[in-house]
Amino acid sequence: MIKNVRIEPVLNSRGETTIFAEIITNRGTYSASAPSGKSKGAYEAKAQPFEKIKKLFPAVRKKLVGLDESEFSIIDDTLESIGVDRMGSNLAIALSMAAVRAAGNGEAYAALGGIKSFPYPLGNVVGGGVHGGGLSIQEVLVIPVKAKNVREAIDTNFAIWHAVGNELGAHGITGRNDEGAWVATADEAETLGIVTNAAKKFGAKVGIDVAAGQLYKRGKYYWPSLGRTMSKSEQMDKILDFIKEFRLVYVEDPFTETDWESFAQLMKKTKILVCGDDLFATQPERLDIGVHRKAARAAIIKPDQAGLISKTLRAIHIAKDGGLAHVVSHRSGETCDTFIADLAVATGAPLIKCGISGEERVVKANRLAELWDKVKKPVMTKLRL
Repeated sequence: MIKNVRIEPVLNSRGETTIFAEIITNRGTYSASAPSGKSKGAYEAKAQPFEKIKKLFPAVRKKLVGLDESEFSIIDDTLESIGVDRMGSNLAIALSMAAVRAAGNGEAYAALGGIKSFPYPLGNVVGGGVHGGGLSIQEVLVIPVKAKNVREAIDTNFAIWHAVGNELGAHGITGRNDEGAWVATADEAETLGIVTNAAKKFGAKVGIDVAAGQLYKRGKYYWPSLGRTMSKSEQMDKILDFIKEFRLVYVEDPFTETDWESFAQLMKKTKILVCGDDLFATQPERLDIGVHRKAARAAIIKPDQAGLISKTLRAIHIAKDGGLAHVVSHRSGETCDTFIADLAVATGAPLIKCGISGEERVVKANRLAELWDKVKKPVMTKLRL
């Protein structure tokens, strides 16, 4: 039984205030902290400032105390009845994740059905967009497809990250951004060439997160790095050029979140993993639309976009049933909470985005390795690229 619930403000990796929540039960105390994104989609659940959350929290606490923690869905149903947007997705997801840990007696994966298989880490090597950097696109990513186990996959991504950093040093490297990715003065084509060459040496594949919604202004896409504006058709051509020239196997959010038609057209023009983030925003009803319209082959899953783990699981179920690969993902403003690693292995995610460099990213990779050692015969999830 839940005896008490408490919250406090903590800082994320950007130094912004987020929520740390604790659920105190007869068996122990279970906690979680909420991440926060800078590149936010219009359809994701809304966070609230801590001062507003603090005023509402006593009423939330009153409804939770006395509930049975063995079924986290009961707690989620209670939070949903209060209203996720009303209390803030940051409060709701912190409580929901803590509730899952309480149900699993400290092990989130146990409450989520146990460990199924392990994802390949989709590592952010060079960054841009609103996460910081000279690129207009938000992320240049690598997938260590030849790795036989989680540790080898993590080590491969780090090796590529170091190799790219050394190469970019000659092109005006300026540091690291919000997600620990390199920041440099090289443009998209030059950067993709450097990353592609480094990845090839390690048998890895390359992808990008365009985060096109951040480039979309008044019906056109503005690329600051190129100093030009593109129409929808020109945006399509640019993405297809990148796919062909650099043999990309993954492209995330190549168009703005309302442009179902362009996503579907790109699906017809290429066989790679076209992935929706802002397009779906981890909302079950939008995933239903995406499956029906054949708008993507993969979907980003960010628990705080949904606001509740039960709703996150519904989104994953729709994605899997519709033939979409689900990609469990961190946010740019992260904490050292490792919940997404448990979520990825418990749902058999083929990919996980948790970054490469930075303590708040590394702890998630370390959790994957820890979980790998708990299984007698662990396997990587089958990845179709």
